[in-house]
Amino acid sequence: ALVSQRACDRTKKKGTPDVEKDFAEADEDSNRVFDMEEFKGLLERIDANLQPFPPTAQVAAQQGKYLASLFSEAVLDGDIDSFTEVATANGPFTYFHKGSLAYLGGGSAAFDLPVIGPITGPAAGVAWKLYETSAQLSWKNRALVGLDWLRGEIFGRDTSRIA
Repeated sequence: ALVSQRACDRTKKKGTPDVEKDFAEADEDSNRVFDMEEFKGLLERIDANLQPFPPTAQVAAQQGKYLASLFSEAVLDGDIDSFTEVATANGPFTYFHKGSLAYLGGGSAAFDLPVIGPITGPAAGVAWKLYETSAQLSWKNRALVGLDWLRGEIFGRDTSRIA
């Protein structure tokens, strides 16, 4: 499944003859120059073969770290050759799926962990609260979030002062 995949794993494999055929079919007037409409047609053909990663912050964060590692090499000159050199040295982007979680309300949650599989119910709700508390950046925020949830469990939520 999505445990660890590279961008090239998520595209339909095509050899050079298939790619050349796509270019030839997109170049409707056979002049080997793409006008705007021909280019749009080519992009639509390419897009039909792509299977994008899930649109989540988890993917965006991993892509950002990958790009940061490329930019930190400090040899990108703005041309395709320098980018190819750096990208080849670092390898392609690899997405590692760490799992998904969602709070369902009423103290329940749903986890989809790569190795274990889906987990739901109140136990998953407690695990979700523990994870969200530990994911806070500072100890102060961890304590405040944890104490807020504990206070809510003991005294209930005061919804009369919602403004």
